[in-house]
Amino acid sequence: FTEGEHAQGTLRTPTVWAQDVLASTGVDVLVNDTAQVQLDNPWLPPVVALNAASDASHATGVAGNIANTHPVHKATNYTIDRIFSAGGSGDSAAPPIWSQAITEGVDYGNCSWWNGLKGSIAFLDRFFDHTIRNFGVMMFKSTGNQGTSTTPYVTTPGNGYNMTNSGAYTDQDDVVWDGDAMASTSSYWDPVEGHEKPEVASPGTGLTTTGTGPSGLQNGFGGTSSASPLTCGVAALMSAGEPALLAEMTTVKAALMASAWHNVEGDALLSERDGAGGVHAAAAWALAREGRWWHDEVFAGDFAGGVLDVPVPALAGEDVRVVALWFSNPDSAYTTDVLDMDVDLAVLAPGGGVVASSASAANPFEIATFRATVTGTYVVRLTLQRFDGVSEPLSVAWSTRSDTAVAEVGLAPGGAPFAVGELTTLEFSEPYEGAGKPYAAWAALAPAGGFVFGASGFTLPTAYDWFAQATVFLPGFVGTLDGAGRADATLPIPDVPQAIGVPLHIGLVVLEPSASLDEVSTVARPAVFVIQP
Repeated sequence: FTEGEHAQGTLRTPTVWAQDVLASTGVDVLVNDTAQVQLDNPWLPPVVALNAASDASHATGVAGNIANTHPVHKATNYTIDRIFSAGGSGDSAAPPIWSQAITEGVDYGNCSWWNGLKGSIAFLDRFFDHTIRNFGVMMFKSTGNQGTSTTPYVTTPGNGYNMTNSGAYTDQDDVVWDGDAMASTSSYWDPVEGHEKPEVASPGTGLTTTGTGPSGLQNGFGGTSSASPLTCGVAALMSAGEPALLAEMTTVKAALMASAWHNVEGDALLSERDGAGGVHAAAAWALAREGRWWHDEVFAGDFAGGVLDVPVPALAGEDVRVVALWFSNPDSAYTTDVLDMDVDLAVLAPGGGVVASSASAANPFEIATFRATVTGTYVVRLTLQRFDGVSEPLSVAWSTRSDTAVAEVGLAPGGAPFAVGELTTLEFSEPYEGAGKPYAAWAALAPAGGFVFGASGFTLPTAYDWFAQATVFLPGFVGTLDGAGRADATLPIPDVPQAIGVPLHIGLVVLEPSASLDEVSTVARPAVFVIQP
């Protein structure tokens, strides 16, 4: 049952770990479950108990999917300083727990339980929608395990507009996306109000996580109860690297949806069972790292002439997913829950002309995708259909195909330094699906040149200049990755003083095996090494 690492690999979380994002701290997460997280579990950080409920394996498993420190089954945020816990669910128990958690400074919380209601917005859905909008937190909710019932509706408290719901899929006990499929038990019928649920999906079958047994672990933790805290963990990881997101919960949710490039089922953009797609931690972090979002508290007057434009730069041939998202506005008595704003989305090319659009009166978001036809600044045009409130939190987030880059370039451990006169060894890897795939690498003097590789939608990670043309003939710069998805290459550094301080930009493209070798599997993030004395 060694599946904890498969879930993280499927989410592409290790790619984010390799960028030292976890060095940042300051994100507090609440596990609000039917019981308490085990306080003395050896594989969890210190647990801050908000009440005196008894502990249980379910709550402890949820916590483990966020913060498990086990070396094999470690979770998304395995270096988090602490995790908050409170046992208590339902209409009367949950609201005071969340009120207390907010006073403690909690940013995110997970609820992998339901109150017996499904299919429509009820009291507790309205409570969470109001809390999320007015107190700057996000609640992550299991979409429910009603998939095989005669009425596979999403469960309360996940029927509102503002929380982030996760469906569950099986990762097939590996990190390869081919074959991943939605769990049959995962709820997928939208609430009767008509808005899309779930918004995203995460692995949710048979994970190894923390438990209350002697080993501190449990096997086979599954269902949407398992998927939701994985999504929560990715959001916390993204915010650890970019703390500004903690003040913009509409951006957090929009970023998770825009970057969900793992299409588990149905339409790749938005479908019934996986929503916008499977959560992609590496793409979500790249979106945050590169600042691919816009956020504001908007008023009706901000829509000059009925429209609000958000600029989005893109390169010719680049694939882009874009989400505009806002919140509902429940009353403080939790008796009403309404969408005070409705906008439609269109993407305009630099020279004019619509390349993508989205229009839904039921959803608090619009989602679209396009392939850039020319290089330049595209415009996400939001056309106001209705504005009934005073102001609305509004975010636009976009993700490019290159945000999904998971190949890596590094220096071989114990090898010669990256210095003049040395024969340096580089390591190339694609740890998820790279085994046996052809690759091409090069070293350039110039940074990224803004070139898209064929019809792949991927941007080449670095320029391909005259220096690069020479390096592709060096040993190991073109070849096939081994069974572990790795390869080595040697790069002789000129033994001249003029080379000291020169940065070399290493690019890497991994291809799909085919006769034409023109289909890109993935690329690496730009790797820059400065030549030392």
